[in-house]
Amino acid sequence: MQSLPPPPSEVPPPRDARAVDGEVRISGNSARRVVTFCVVGASAFGLLTTLLIAAVSFHIFFGGVDLSFMSKAIRTVIADAAGPGHRAEIGAVNLAWDDGHLRLAVRDLKVIRADGLTVGSAPKAFIAIDVPALFLGKIEPVSLVAHQTSVSLTVSTDGSVALGGAQEKSDKVTPTPVLALLDPELLGRIFGTKTLVPGGGSLAELDLNDMTVTLTDERTSTTRVFERFSAGFHRTQFGAFTTTLSSTGARGPWKAAIAIGLAHDQGRPFQLSAETISVRDMVGEEGGKIGGVILDVTMNGLLATEGRMTRVEGIVRVSGDGALEGPGWQADIHRGEIAVAVEEGRDGVTIRPSLIAIGGLGGMISGTIALPAGVQTTDRLTLDLKLGAITVDRQGGSIPEVTTATMRGSFDVAGKRLDIVEGHVFGDLPVADVTGSIDFSDKIPGLKLEIGARNIGAGSVRRVWPRFIATDAHDWFMANVSAGDLTKSHLSLDIPPGVLDGRPLKRDYVNGEWHAKGAAVLLEAGLPPVTGANAVVKSTGTSVRAEGRDGRLETASGVLLLPNVLFVAEGMDQITSIGQLDATMIGAASSLLELGEKRGLALGKSAGLDVRQIAGDGLAQIQSRGPLYAGKPGTENLPGLFTIDAEFRNISGKALVDGRDVDRGSFKARSDGRALTVDGTCQLGGVPFKITASQDNPKAKLVLRADAELDDPARAKLGFDFGSLVTGPMGFRFIREALGSEQTRRIEADLTQTRLALAEASFEKTKGVPATLSLSLRGTSQVASLEDIIFQGKGFSVKGRARLDAGGKPVLYELSEVKLRPDDQFSARYEIRDDSTDLRITGRSLDARPFIQRWMSEEDPNEKSAKQFRLSVQLEQANGSNGATVRDLKFDYVRDGRQISDFSLNGRFPGSARITGQILKDSGRPYLLITSTDGGSALQFMDVYRNIRGGKLTLTQTLIDPQGRSERGVVLLENFQVVNEEALRRLFGATPVPDDESAATRRRLGAQESATLDRMRVVYTRAPGLTQFSDGVLRNSTFGTTFEGRIDWRRKAVDMRGTFIPLFALNNLPAQIPVIGAFLGGQNEGLIGVTFSVSGPVAGPTLRINPASVIAPGILRGFFAFARDEDSTPPSGAREQQGGSSKSN
Repeated sequence: MQSLPPPPSEVPPPRDARAVDGEVRISGNSARRVVTFCVVGASAFGLLTTLLIAAVSFHIFFGGVDLSFMSKAIRTVIADAAGPGHRAEIGAVNLAWDDGHLRLAVRDLKVIRADGLTVGSAPKAFIAIDVPALFLGKIEPVSLVAHQTSVSLTVSTDGSVALGGAQEKSDKVTPTPVLALLDPELLGRIFGTKTLVPGGGSLAELDLNDMTVTLTDERTSTTRVFERFSAGFHRTQFGAFTTTLSSTGARGPWKAAIAIGLAHDQGRPFQLSAETISVRDMVGEEGGKIGGVILDVTMNGLLATEGRMTRVEGIVRVSGDGALEGPGWQADIHRGEIAVAVEEGRDGVTIRPSLIAIGGLGGMISGTIALPAGVQTTDRLTLDLKLGAITVDRQGGSIPEVTTATMRGSFDVAGKRLDIVEGHVFGDLPVADVTGSIDFSDKIPGLKLEIGARNIGAGSVRRVWPRFIATDAHDWFMANVSAGDLTKSHLSLDIPPGVLDGRPLKRDYVNGEWHAKGAAVLLEAGLPPVTGANAVVKSTGTSVRAEGRDGRLETASGVLLLPNVLFVAEGMDQITSIGQLDATMIGAASSLLELGEKRGLALGKSAGLDVRQIAGDGLAQIQSRGPLYAGKPGTENLPGLFTIDAEFRNISGKALVDGRDVDRGSFKARSDGRALTVDGTCQLGGVPFKITASQDNPKAKLVLRADAELDDPARAKLGFDFGSLVTGPMGFRFIREALGSEQTRRIEADLTQTRLALAEASFEKTKGVPATLSLSLRGTSQVASLEDIIFQGKGFSVKGRARLDAGGKPVLYELSEVKLRPDDQFSARYEIRDDSTDLRITGRSLDARPFIQRWMSEEDPNEKSAKQFRLSVQLEQANGSNGATVRDLKFDYVRDGRQISDFSLNGRFPGSARITGQILKDSGRPYLLITSTDGGSALQFMDVYRNIRGGKLTLTQTLIDPQGRSERGVVLLENFQVVNEEALRRLFGATPVPDDESAATRRRLGAQESATLDRMRVVYTRAPGLTQFSDGVLRNSTFGTTFEGRIDWRRKAVDMRGTFIPLFALNNLPAQIPVIGAFLGGQNEGLIGVTFSVSGPVAGPTLRINPASVIAPGILRGFFAFARDEDSTPPSGAREQQGGSSKSN
């Protein structure tokens, strides 16, 4: 290596010079030589100036001056700069202007290696000449500027860098370490073989612009091309050289400037000064990036000639926020700087107080890093490193626990393995210990380490854990762990080189154990975190086992305790890995139910309950088993299991179900993630209920059932007091079905042991007759309607719906099918308003007997109501008593309180006989008129008398007026027959026949059971349950009858008295005589007659005849009349309603 000249201040004076009193005096011979030199130099300078002016003129006017004679000297200088074994080739050499200076223009410059490979080329280059050397007859370039340069570099397998491609190693040809700019030998080659003093004639400037660099790496068999790259080397007047590197290519803009100063003797170190090394938006190898960051580096210091550092210091400054990115990882970079210093004799690096922030780690930091203590052998480097005296500004957000780190070990250079004998990280207390080795023999290092850590807070773990290390675990930790301390951590790593590439480990390479205290963990999105948990986590290769205890989970309804939690996962290196979780939860029932709703088990919501209003205790055992990597490809068909076994006790709540209190509840619930079952008991409104719920799968309906046996007191407690309408026990079931937001509610009842009495329909179901009732409840916040009503039993059924008001009372019944008796086949609509009720009946047939009986025997309840009652009937056939029917019946009836305001009747009996009815007025007073051309059928239909056939019927009746007077009317029946009447035979047999009648006539009358009558007229008074008859006359030419009495419809009893008069036309003549007729009993009496009575049940009354009454004239015949049957005496209430009509008795 060429020795360096001394600095200018140390150059000795010429031999002919002497120093006298601080002045330099020159001898005579020396003076003459100086004068001669000056004259010659001046002449040469003038000649050169003339030549240059001439050359410029020729260039301007004749196209340039050919200076090919200088090409040899130029090729030599360039070849020497490239290194041994290289040669340079150039084309034409001309004078040309470049950047405001007159320079030599070189065309088609090439640098060729000994093996003929072109290692660099430039289509155009400019060279400046050392003018003082030119005066001495030497052509020495001072600067070289090349444009559009192409350079090839090769990194050999031993790590050295050479110009051009790979070449054979030999003593004659060695790789050129182009990047080792601090090598003085290399600097000598680049800048010339002469002394590097100002004006010494060496190449002082080298600029390569718009350069394309092709880099071949034999170690990885890769080739990369860097475009738009520039480099420059510039010597300064103080003997230093400034080197600049810059790029604006595809990998992002960056620029570096390095100033290298060289001393003038070999014993002095080089002066190093680096300024403004800037990096921004740079793309690195294998997808790495520096994005949005400006990195400035300023360095200065001294380097010894043998390459050892004596002093280097500088500042690395990040002047903008950005990010570092790589395959599968990313770290944020924040504004900051770090100042470092390395000095000879201190064996360490000093970190001066600096602000640094990378990712979540940052703060003001200062300290020292110890350097290797020494080298034992050429193959092994002994290390004794210490990162100590660290001070951290806690406001900077760094790690307050760590203050010192040490490592003792060695590095095997040949095996590329770092052996850590002992490593420690300290804070106020010991934090971590490390032993083991790191194998760098592969591109991906291998790890064989034992790491023990303690007293590390979760917040510190969050700050120091880089995302590119175990990315999935990192993301889960950052998202779900927010508090707690690791009191103990031990990690064993045995990972061969090349395995740790970010994929799941395929073997048991990692074993660890961690102890956490007071951890806050979010187990599942949407759920509150578990706080205060203590856990032990053990990992063995591809399996993990975590046991936790004493956790707390706070919900809006209360606190749940987690005394035990166990998580186990095996085969984690496989996509089909299964994880299992077992946990115990204890706490408020409302909290467990609220947690279940968030987990998809909406028991409270499905039952229509607000779980926050539920009091009681709960205990739940949770087991979860399912794919560890659920949602990733390959896990779609893996089985999963989520089981909850919960028990609830002392459940209670105010107004939980339809405003009723729940008390003494006890339930058990189980879910396996698909099917759900619930069993339990509770008291609802003080009534015991059995509760069950089931759901076959998450997409099926959740069915909730509440069963109870409701007797009369139980129904009263629940607000279902129906009075005499419903009596006796019934089996009751409430069913709620829920699927998402859709819900249905049903009621089912077993009425077998229940008695139902529907007075309005004259229907009664007795105890023991099987019957069921089912209906659906519709409405959101309250029940608005009853749908799908089905009431059915043996021989009867009712189907329809009902609408309820805001208070839950029915306001409309729409019955599509009514069949209370075998002959029923109709539909009904019953609407209840504030001021009226409306009943409409339509259909094929109706059994009218119960309605007739009730109308005849009881008081119409609508008569006592001030509301209006409307009835409309339209039937194909109405079936009455005694087999009588009315067809094509149309009947409209309106009653305002006790007053009938509308009455319209139209129908026909089999054949052509019709029956009609309407309201007429007489002197302004309304009365009812009913007529029929078949009076016998009408009386049979009404069950008044069944043995009459035909006849014209006329019924007139006064209507109840606002004064409340009773209904009075007259029945007139003409030209009809009485058939099959046993009473006629008995009456004829008990009555003497005049002697003038023939024996045949006497025999015929005595055996007669049928008769054709001319006329029947009777006055009646109707009161609720009782009909009074007076002035009754029944006659034809053969006989006649007078009668009076009553029928008690409530007791179904008859009490009638009368006189039978044979041969009525002849026997009645004396009665028509004034005064004598009155003595004989009246105009309807006769000389001969028999008193009789009919009393007893309506279905089978008893006829009694008094033969002694035959001999008594009419006025005295009353003494032989029968007394009233007391058994048929109406109740006192009925007698009071009879008024004056009772006198006719």
